[in-house]
Parts: sequence; C-alpha cells; structure tokens
Amino acid sequence: MPGRGPKRLPSAVLALRGSTLTTERRREEIAGPAGEPVMPVELDEIARLAWADLVPILRDMGVLSRADGRTLARYCTAWSRWCAAKRLVEADGLLEIGTSRTRVSPAVDVLERAGKELTQLECEFGLTPSARTRLKTSPVIHDDNIARYLRPPG
Repeated sequence: MPGRGPKRLPSAVLALRGSTLTTERRREEIAGPAGEPVMPVELDEIARLAWADLVPILRDMGVLSRADGRTLARYCTAWSRWCAAKRLVEADGLLEIGTSRTRVSPAVDVLERAGKELTQLECEFGLTPSARTRLKTSPVIHDDNIARYLRPPG
C-alpha cells in the first residue's frame, strides 16, 4: 500500500523552494544520473519539438536527469496528442451532429484527457505557474565569476 499523504518532492525541488528538509532528505534520496536523457526515436515531429524546447528549460531549472527520459517522452507525446485534438476540434467543432442525436466530439474528450495528463506532468517537472511560485532560485553563477574566485591571489 502506498504511503499516506502527498507525494514526497525531490530534494532538488525542495532546495529551490528554500525548504529546511533538503539536507536530511538528500542523505536518503536516490539521485538520478547526471546529464540529459536521450530523445526516444518513437516521438513524432510535434513531440520532438516539445522535447527540444523543454530539455534546456528543465536542465537550467536543475530538475532533469537521464532517468527522466520516459516521463519527459510521455509529456511530449501528450502534448502532441493535445495539439492534434485541438486542431480537430477547431476544424470540426465541439459537437458531432448525427441523424438521431447530437453528441460531444470524441476529439474533445481526447483534448481534455491530454490536458489533464499535461498538467500532472508539468507539476512533476515544476512547469506550472503555481509550481514555480513554490520554487526559489539561487543566483546564476557565470563562468567569469567562478574563474575570478578560483584565481590565486596576487
């Protein structure tokens, strides 16, 4: 049976939020392997574009590891599905009018389900406005600053 209460957040997200739990959690948390995940070949064109857009953003946020590839692939696939359903709804409308009845287009259902999946995965990666309000960022240190501090005095 899964644990009770809300899911535990990764220590990287806790650190960005300024939480005091970070140090004790990092000791027991398994970190994902460093680096960027490899883009799966199964992704379609729209999903590949989403992947190319998101990897640099997630890397810069410090919440991406090589282990996140499948989750990111699911997000990109859901994005592609959402885009396709949105195009269908825009072209065909919200309703299907038949001879005996009128019903909501199945594309609307696909659009809503993909939207829910996107929102859930965006929260996992810290990509929603509400998720970002809980994150605190530290100042970015540029290479010039590092070199200046590492230079021997004199």
